[in-house]
Amino acid sequence: MGRVRKEEGDFLINGRTLSFGVICFRGYYPDTPYKANQDEYAVMTPVKFGHSDKALFGVFDGHGHVGEKCARFAMSQLPPAIVATADKFTSDAAIKASLSKTFVDVNKKLHMAADIDDTLSGTTAVVAIVTNNTLWVGNVGDSRAIIVKEEGGVLVAKPLSTDQTPYRRDERARVRKCGARVLNMDQLEGLEAIHDDWDMNSGDEVDEGGDPPRIWSQDGAYPGTAFTRSFGDSIAEELGVFAEPETIKYEMTPADKYLIVASDGVWEFLTNKQVVDISRKAVDPQEAACLLWKESYREWITKEVRTDDITVIVTDLSGYYSGGGGGKSGGGGGGSKGGAKKDGGTRRGSLAPGGK
Repeated sequence: MGRVRKEEGDFLINGRTLSFGVICFRGYYPDTPYKANQDEYAVMTPVKFGHSDKALFGVFDGHGHVGEKCARFAMSQLPPAIVATADKFTSDAAIKASLSKTFVDVNKKLHMAADIDDTLSGTTAVVAIVTNNTLWVGNVGDSRAIIVKEEGGVLVAKPLSTDQTPYRRDERARVRKCGARVLNMDQLEGLEAIHDDWDMNSGDEVDEGGDPPRIWSQDGAYPGTAFTRSFGDSIAEELGVFAEPETIKYEMTPADKYLIVASDGVWEFLTNKQVVDISRKAVDPQEAACLLWKESYREWITKEVRTDDITVIVTDLSGYYSGGGGGKSGGGGGGSKGGAKKDGGTRRGSLAPGGK
């Protein structure tokens, strides 16, 4: 399989056309040049979903020795499981309960998969489900979804998920109740004083230090996950790293222009605002995805000795690109389709051999 996978298409929901573009890029790892792409994605149009008013966009970012297997498993199991329970989407409470149960059930299946050792491997997951004019987003980990909307004539980002990492005070408190230690690598090795000054507003800030707080057992230097929820990671699950999703409901309006769902290969060095500024210049969703991939790659290769896998889905919700909202000059879109930090192994993910 090539280093870059691309997909684009369009479909109708409620008489309006939604168009999407996807990039899934296998990262550059100089020590392991043929390392598998541990990112996966899913696009389910209304035809695939089996409901004329529903669609799904999902991104899965694996980590650890067999992270690619975990991501592939979640990609192959979660969207169909959501589709199978769509008839239960009868109320907000029912949808939340259904999504939560579906995430947890898929995680249990991953634990039982005979050909996948998920003790120190797993995957994040973020899925955005379009239901008529409503978006439901379920998330575990640090992949992210935002919607780009117009406010006062300016495009702004509205977060549809919140990264679940030890940078969040509430997530740190939750995993500590389960027995976890929260330390960065320097603290673990006794090179930095112990503190709890980790609060950071993901989306508005990026971690420039390259040594994030991680989850550790009380009796050893493992598992070392830099997120607090995921699929798999059965050892970390004993310390509170579980697959219970956070869900968000969002009612779309004509002000909402396009949706972006991406792995943290994009979000590691780009804020939500920067992502909007880059993507708005494109002439179609596919070019928007390409621009985000290329800028993310540039950031990685400039600041690290490698690049992460990078996956991004851009979905035009209102004809923003085809209607002239996009374009490299800030308008007139609708063209034809078409300083080193620490070693990369310490930036994120599980510290199991082969992890990110």
